[in-house]
Amino acid sequence: MSLRSSCTLYHSVLCLFVAIWALPGCVSVKTEHKIEPIHITMDVNLRLEKELDDAFAGLDAKTKQLAKDQIEEGEVSE
Repeated sequence: MSLRSSCTLYHSVLCLFVAIWALPGCVSVKTEHKIEPIHITMDVNLRLEKELDDAFAGLDAKTKQLAKDQIEEGEVSE
């Protein structure tokens, strides 16, 4: 190989490397972000559940007391 052909081969490889290295710099990507509000209805369900628990708390206490009384009187076996 002569000096001239190795020099052109070197320049060709160098130009190819620079082109491959510089090409991603020419590419641009545009992204768009959109922030939208999120509606959560879980608090309504929890509020309803709490209200139901409060409403039936007295009934549950009465049921437990009746069961305890019946066990003490021997009407119901454990």
